[in-house]
Amino acid sequence: MRRRGDPWIGGELERLAREAGFARIECRSIALVGDDDHPDVRAEMHEEFAGICESLDETLSAAQLVSARDAARQLRTRGAGTRIEYRPVLLRAFV
Repeated sequence: MRRRGDPWIGGELERLAREAGFARIECRSIALVGDDDHPDVRAEMHEEFAGICESLDETLSAAQLVSARDAARQLRTRGAGTRIEYRPVLLRAFV
């Protein structure tokens, strides 16, 4: 079975919650940054995203999987002088 995901769904969450009938919605985005000022955060984020790339074996074609594994290797070699930023969307919705 092929699974699909939408990497941009975070920007749609508030609208989707309203359409689903939620009356009170709290939605915000935060920035998580790993850089030379935060090397431990950077290393953890690189490892987390490398693990995600490696866990996609059931959803990708063989060629895509090769690319994902290469991306994981590249993430694990990134260090000083690099920056990684992730902006998750946090949503709380109440009826």
